Amino acid sequence: MRTRLLAATAVCTAIVCTACAGGSSTATGDAAASPTPAAPAAAGWPAESKSGCGQSRPRATIADADSGKTVVVDINSGKQVGAFDLAGKAKLASAGGDPLLVATQGEAGTVQLIDNGVRWISHGDHDDTAHEAPRVLEGKGEGKKPSHAVAKDGTLAVFYDGTGEVDLIPVGKKAAGKALVVERTLASGAPHHGVAVPMGEDTLLTFADEDTTQSLPGGLQVLGSDGARKQTFTGCPKLHGEIPLGKDAALFGCSDGLVKLSRESGVWKDTKLPYPAKDDEAQRVGTFIGAEDGSAVIGDWGKRALLVIDPAAGGTTEVKLPASLSAMAWDPFWNRGVIVTDDGQVHTLDPRNPKELPSLNVLDKQPRSQGKKAAKPAIAIGENRAYVTDPGSNQLVEVDLGESGPLAKKRTMTLDFTPGSIVVGGLDSELDEG
Repeated sequence: MRTRLLAATAVCTAIVCTACAGGSSTATGDAAASPTPAAPAAAGWPAESKSGCGQSRPRATIADADSGKTVVVDINSGKQVGAFDLAGKAKLASAGGDPLLVATQGEAGTVQLIDNGVRWISHGDHDDTAHEAPRVLEGKGEGKKPSHAVAKDGTLAVFYDGTGEVDLIPVGKKAAGKALVVERTLASGAPHHGVAVPMGEDTLLTFADEDTTQSLPGGLQVLGSDGARKQTFTGCPKLHGEIPLGKDAALFGCSDGLVKLSRESGVWKDTKLPYPAKDDEAQRVGTFIGAEDGSAVIGDWGKRALLVIDPAAGGTTEVKLPASLSAMAWDPFWNRGVIVTDDGQVHTLDPRNPKELPSLNVLDKQPRSQGKKAAKPAIAIGENRAYVTDPGSNQLVEVDLGESGPLAKKRTMTLDFTPGSIVVGGLDSELDEG
């Protein structure tokens, strides 16, 4: 059952019509970077007739797997509307909704924000869109080995593995077009491969394991708005993987099960959720996708399986995959997971009906060569569509997910670089957090 609809586009105001007539308006202001436009990075694909005034025109931001090159593509037309050369290879992620996304550049020790240029304009009973030129915001976060970046409630938390520190950065609609500003920096205590989850006045932050040879965290701490430690939880060894569950809870993956932290009257408590029987000792959850309210969650369960998780009841259901997991993303329009396996198939998984796994062969099975570390396919979700990068053939593939019918391969775009991560924005103002 679909839970969210795209914003209506029945009313056309002067400002929106101006944006429609001019395509993409020029970015202005002190926060706008001025990268030199790169040569066209895509051969494009057939345009779709979705260019009505005020109508949503989604944009895909795609990072090169081998350099700091990053491009922004108008999905409807297939035309490139922006290109930037960042400081280093970037991992892209949403920074809490349009128009911002975060580019975490681990090797370069840099974090930057990209404004995709999508603007939502409220008309009371509906929202329209306007489109500006994409830009890289002025300002940056800097530190040793930035890794996990988590956005929630208008705050982006970036963890630096090399120092164990966390930058808290304002994001969301209020930060659109402004410079990246580090509001606060919190200290976890020691370097490790950790994560921080902003939860309003509190921040859930990992701390290093007492075993200094272990890079994964030894547990979680709750820091208040003043940075002081309020609570500590040690029941999640080798923590990796996190997902907020609404306003007052979060779920974490551990080597021996799942830990749910929940807040009541300002106090946090932990609940351990057991794993099902393991195929081998190394099997665990390390990555999550799921509904924003926490009603449904899916986690990776080793290499060739998934776990459908009910955080409220604490139950799990194992779903076997036909091949190893490559990537997965949550479809917020139909509340389901979309999964890519390394045999080139795309699958949809409805947590309410985990016994069915509709599938479609989409990608060529051809790993990268030339001695480079293989880039894996990445996936981003649009309305009834998925956008899958194919690093083996340097392509972006559009898949029709359908409402209930079979999956179908729609359009293919050839890129002049090997695609790494991808974020799609400009879909639905109701999905934005900031």
